[in-house]
Amino acid sequence: MNITFKRSGMKNYLVIEKAETGNADFREKMIIRNRIPYLARMTPQSVDGEISYYYDIQGNVRLDALFECRAMTYREIAGFLRALAAFFPELERYMLSPEEVLFAPSCIWVTPDTLEPEFIYVPGAIPDSTFSINELAVFLTEHVDGGDREAAALAYGYLEYVENGYLIPNTDMTEKPEKTEVDRMIRSDIPTGNDIPDIDLKRMEESTVEEMRAVFEPRHPKLKRVYAALGTVAALSVTYVLLVLYPEWFPFVLNDDEYMILGVAIAIVFAIMLIAVMCFYNKTRSEAALPATDTVAPEPGFDPDSYRFSTVSKAYDAPADRPSALSEPYDTKEKISLPDDGRTVLLRGPRFSFADKPACPVLEQEGGSRIMLDHFPFVVGKMKNRVDEVINDEGISRIHAMLKEQDGRYFISDLNSLNGTGLNGRLLEVNETAEITNGDTVSFANTSYVFRCA
Repeated sequence: MNITFKRSGMKNYLVIEKAETGNADFREKMIIRNRIPYLARMTPQSVDGEISYYYDIQGNVRLDALFECRAMTYREIAGFLRALAAFFPELERYMLSPEEVLFAPSCIWVTPDTLEPEFIYVPGAIPDSTFSINELAVFLTEHVDGGDREAAALAYGYLEYVENGYLIPNTDMTEKPEKTEVDRMIRSDIPTGNDIPDIDLKRMEESTVEEMRAVFEPRHPKLKRVYAALGTVAALSVTYVLLVLYPEWFPFVLNDDEYMILGVAIAIVFAIMLIAVMCFYNKTRSEAALPATDTVAPEPGFDPDSYRFSTVSKAYDAPADRPSALSEPYDTKEKISLPDDGRTVLLRGPRFSFADKPACPVLEQEGGSRIMLDHFPFVVGKMKNRVDEVINDEGISRIHAMLKEQDGRYFISDLNSLNGTGLNGRLLEVNETAEITNGDTVSFANTSYVFRCA
């Protein structure tokens, strides 16, 4: 099946050549004369003597492009399945066959904000497994948010439903399952609340108080004497201030030199006492915070190095068909739990090599802003919660274009934008993908950037 795209005026169209069948006329008329829910509007047009179907896809985005760089949440999957469940009765109502619907994610068009789908119906189409609903079910499982257990349960539940020969989603599937049901569908060995040991909060609070008391309570006898001396000096300081301000309150009178000598003496003594208190306080806190430990001799024949590496290999060996976790390009480090015997633990994380790290590609605007392409795929547009970079321009579509990287080469794809995506002055076709190189000029509607890469 030959699928192309065309831009005509202010409209974008998906174009499919008409199949050579004689029994599709009534289905063509049914689609043209009726506004069928969840079906893209279709218009037959003759091009060079051949009939082609033009489907209006303006303002929508392909399902696979929308979720290529982000995962689907429970709410998004549930809403999509509810729309799918309402779509099949409409097909039956208008005497249309589900086998002529293109269910491939690359042929399903959704609105970016509500994710309401529009399907492509091709009258007289020959059933093809690449456009079957099985591909859609597999897509949902591959793009589900792994951290959303309910979403995963819903996606895998629908895949099992389709594999058993059903097309219409069960409406009960879109209702949030109980926690125990989610556990059963996703992972049966997840501990329930009954498996979690009880915690004695009262005992925990008492132990915490004891630890804090051991740290902060002054137990050194000299420290108490220092506190007393510090209090005495503070009292003398207050007396000195009163003597300066209100000399008539006292039976004796001091001259200026005596005032100065007395003030300096009190200040020096106060500083010495304050330093002594701080030193004793830190010493007492350190002694209380560090519990005494007994040195335990290692067991005969115990090899710390062999024990360490054997523990790591058991905990982090990856399956053969899955890349090793140690090769993941993330700046995170996880600590492997080892016995609390004072040894340094092995940290799981990348080995940094700044010399081999390539520079981050950017889109530069002359005398303006820069867009750092720090990950791929990278989507630009003006819909904040759906794109990676928001471009504030009235001609930018909500989801405008996508940049990709493959084997060190970079590509840009138009995502059915209204005003188009340009490359070096050439306007790309609707949903066209083109390679970009260092120094190329990329345009999103009237906003142009220069692509820079190492």
